[in-house]
Amino acid sequence: MHLILGTQRASGVIRDALAANCPLRVSLRVADAADSRAVIGTDDAADLPGGVESRGLALVRRPQDAAPMAMRVALTGAADLRAITLRWADADIPRSPWLPVLPRTLPLAAVEPEMQTGGVILGRADDPERQRQPLEFLSIGSDRGIVFLGGSGSGRTSALRALATQQADAIWIPSDPERAWDAVVALAADGAHGAGLVLCDDIDVRISELPTEYGQHVAQLWEQILRHGSGTTFALTASRAAGPLGRLLEALPRRGLLRMPSRVDHLAAGGDSAGFDRDRPPGRMRMGDREVQLVWVPEERLRSSGTERGASRYRDDHTWSPRSALTALVTTGVPTVAESLADAHPGCDVVALSGELRDLQASTRPTLLIGEADAWQRNWPLWQRVRREGEALIRAENSTELRQLAGVRELPPYARPHAGRAWSLIGDAGPRRVIIAALAPRR
Repeated sequence: MHLILGTQRASGVIRDALAANCPLRVSLRVADAADSRAVIGTDDAADLPGGVESRGLALVRRPQDAAPMAMRVALTGAADLRAITLRWADADIPRSPWLPVLPRTLPLAAVEPEMQTGGVILGRADDPERQRQPLEFLSIGSDRGIVFLGGSGSGRTSALRALATQQADAIWIPSDPERAWDAVVALAADGAHGAGLVLCDDIDVRISELPTEYGQHVAQLWEQILRHGSGTTFALTASRAAGPLGRLLEALPRRGLLRMPSRVDHLAAGGDSAGFDRDRPPGRMRMGDREVQLVWVPEERLRSSGTERGASRYRDDHTWSPRSALTALVTTGVPTVAESLADAHPGCDVVALSGELRDLQASTRPTLLIGEADAWQRNWPLWQRVRREGEALIRAENSTELRQLAGVRELPPYARPHAGRAWSLIGDAGPRRVIIAALAPRR
């Protein structure tokens, strides 16, 4: 192999160890005598004349030469280049001394034959020092997990989609706030037992979109799940790792840094300055000191997997219908609500507390009592009777009444306000979220 090096400034650039392996030295005219000495050992190249006539004039020194000798660099034209091309047209292309760059897209189907038992493929890593490009795996059940950090369009969701495709029973935390709440609470309750792989996309968004009290509680539950969920592997994505979220993500030993919006964001996410690349393609991440191209699958493969079924076991929605002889509803806008419920449930007696109450014992049909919180305070014996014998409903917009009227101290299941949601209380059981279809917004 022949190595040809060229530089405008030799002094301070070409180190002695490199120069020792380049015995043939050629110097054209230079402006600094130090550059001349660094190449040919004398100041002569700095004294070469300028002008058009001196173009191509150089000094050459071989190892056996006592002093540099003058030479004229030959001119080449297009014909010379064509001749060289034709001369070597049939020559074998030499093998590259290094491996090709990682592909910008790595389909899962292309590397599935290399899949290991008990593991899922993350992607292909680049290890130039050892001239290897091995696959990176995530061992389900033994690896604690990995967090993918990156900006918009960096490939976070695609990374989870590829993992879910390979693990049919993976549990993907839904993006819907209510479903996400149910799933996290259930995972915390059973210690994530029986869940081999748990996926959560944009965990920072899932926490921040909840009201403050709920968001703080979910963050605590996640920390509990990640630290005590033995036998379960977690894969989370986020766009940042600041504040309390950073402490939560530290529970996972592996971190992949995808493209971040800026160098500052990259450094804040735990990366080093040398690893920042503004033009990093989607799915390319920095993991430790290596570059990794994540495997990719189309969205259709995710839809055909069992991921949604895995998450559905944590759903806790129930469409409400009268099932007690006496039901109380705490709500505002009593006249409108009463009219809607009377139309939706013609088999019930709908009674507003704003008027004079009739004898409830005389009714043979289920009775639905509707009133604001103040009205129920004024009819406290009736409220206590409902709590003993029937069902109490408190709309999600009246969350403070759970504590004031029902004495509930624990945080109830998250319920979206202004969406027909309510909490149901029967006997001594805790609050349960229900959907009152008649009060849901019309589409």
